[in-house]
Amino acid sequence: MRRWYNWAVWIALVAESAWILIGLLYRHYSIGAATYPIFIVAVFTVLALTYRRTRWTPAFVRLLLALEFLGSVGDRFGWFGGPGTTGISWGSFERFVGYTRQVNSFLPDSLGFPLAILATIAESFLGLALLIGLRIKLASRLSALLLLLFGTAMSISLPLDQPFGYAVFVLAAGAALLSHSDASIVSVDAAIKKSGKNRAPEKADTFNTSQMN
Repeated sequence: MRRWYNWAVWIALVAESAWILIGLLYRHYSIGAATYPIFIVAVFTVLALTYRRTRWTPAFVRLLLALEFLGSVGDRFGWFGGPGTTGISWGSFERFVGYTRQVNSFLPDSLGFPLAILATIAESFLGLALLIGLRIKLASRLSALLLLLFGTAMSISLPLDQPFGYAVFVLAAGAALLSHSDASIVSVDAAIKKSGKNRAPEKADTFNTSQMN
């Protein structure tokens, strides 16, 4: 299964790289507009090449995904600036609700607000879980599913270059691969595992002592 996830990452990386090259060479995108997808392609290329050899790359990708989710949540509540601020996508929750309706234009408008709420809750919990490293594999799988749904909705409702502009499919495939990697450096999962190992000898000693008696 891990091999399929790795192939998915490479396919997403090739598609994203092709979009970047076409944009720069033929659509005359500025380097600034392509900086974010270039960065994401670079990071996830390193993950695809090294995820079996080191724990540091998966841990870095885990934190990157966490910041992506939490940063997106902060943006929609205006924590980094209001609407119109440079680098801000929404700046208010009302604008995010409008964007949610736009992305999900194939659904009734009445679902825009509840979908925005659900997305915010999901991204908040997944972002926090990945940040502190709690149930990393489950959080990674759910992140991949959420990103895949988001990218699919964008592809249906918006121009095709929109999901590529945010490198959504690279993020989704990378999150799926992360669930088959060891990203437990500096995490709650590692602390729990270490605590369990420390308790095991104590239980064994107690069992042996009771047998001797």
